[in-house]
Amino acid sequence: MKINVIHQVHFSEKVNIKQVKYIKESLYKLRDSGEISFTDIWLGKQFSPAAKDGRYGGIIENKAEHEGEICLIISFKDESEVIDYLENKKHADLRKELYSSFSPKIGNLYEEATRLSILGEDVSKLFKEIESLAKPFFRRRQYVRYSEDC
Repeated sequence: MKINVIHQVHFSEKVNIKQVKYIKESLYKLRDSGEISFTDIWLGKQFSPAAKDGRYGGIIENKAEHEGEICLIISFKDESEVIDYLENKKHADLRKELYSSFSPKIGNLYEEATRLSILGEDVSKLFKEIESLAKPFFRRRQYVRYSEDC
C-alpha cells in the first residue's frame, strides 16, 4: 500500500516514553479491531549524529532542537484516513488520557467538557483551552505527498 500522508507527533522531554509506547500499542489494537485505519507506526528518539561532509570535511550541523524528544510517526494511505483517525472517538479517549497526564488542570477541563457535552452544551472553547494547555508537551504535524512522481 502506498503511503501518501505522514502524521508526526513530536513529544517533549516532559513526556514519559512509557506513555507514548502505550499510545502506540493502543493504536495498533484499534487498527486490528477495525476502529481506525493506518499503514504503520514508527516510534523513535531524536539524536544528534556527529558527521562530516564527505567532500569538504566540514562538520554537518546535526544538533537536535530538543535532546531526548520522542517522535511518533503514523503513515496513512490518504488525507481522509488521517481525518477519520483524528476524529475517531476511541482515539479521542486516548488523547484525553494522555493530555490529562500532562496536567491536573487538563483533566479537570475534560471532566467539565464531558459534563457540559452530556447537557448538549457547546464545549469548543473548553477544548481549545485543553489543546492550548497540552501544546507545550508536543508538536503535531501532517505531511502529504506532493504527487505520485515525488
